[in-house]
Amino acid sequence: MRNTEKNYNKLLAHMAENIKEARMKKKLRQSDMIEFGFSERFVQKLESGIYSPNLYTIHRIAEAFDTTVDKLFKANAALK
Repeated sequence: MRNTEKNYNKLLAHMAENIKEARMKKKLRQSDMIEFGFSERFVQKLESGIYSPNLYTIHRIAEAFDTTVDKLFKANAALK
């Protein structure tokens, strides 16, 4: 695996972990994300790190969790 691909996979993993953490801090279930326009299955894909959303979707996720896009990608991010 090339270094670029490894770095991309790490980035997706950080994002998946941070999305799950942010959702849990808000005491939301995956099914509760429908109120923000995301299906339960979509959230499952995001949190597993197998789906790479587009920038607009990442922006919407950040807004739903009252955080910033950059924090969704950071390792061990301290999300609001």
